[in-house]
Amino acid sequence: MLNILQIIFSLIGVVIAINDLNVSSVDLSSYVYLFLGASFLTLAASQLKEKKKRIGMLTIFVTLLMFYVSFQGIFFT
Repeated sequence: MLNILQIIFSLIGVVIAINDLNVSSVDLSSYVYLFLGASFLTLAASQLKEKKKRIGMLTIFVTLLMFYVSFQGIFFT
């Protein structure tokens, strides 16, 4: 289930990134970070489920950073 969610979030992020390249605007880059952060969150959950705590916690830290950057871009620009 987590792998399917990770693939879906990654595909949505890639589609938005490709669209952002074609349109040449920076309005959608925050949403790319949001969906890639969600993809990283599912990766962190699967790593923690496999008892790999160090890489799981590192991935959660990266996820929080990506969510922070995306929310800054969405709400404060």
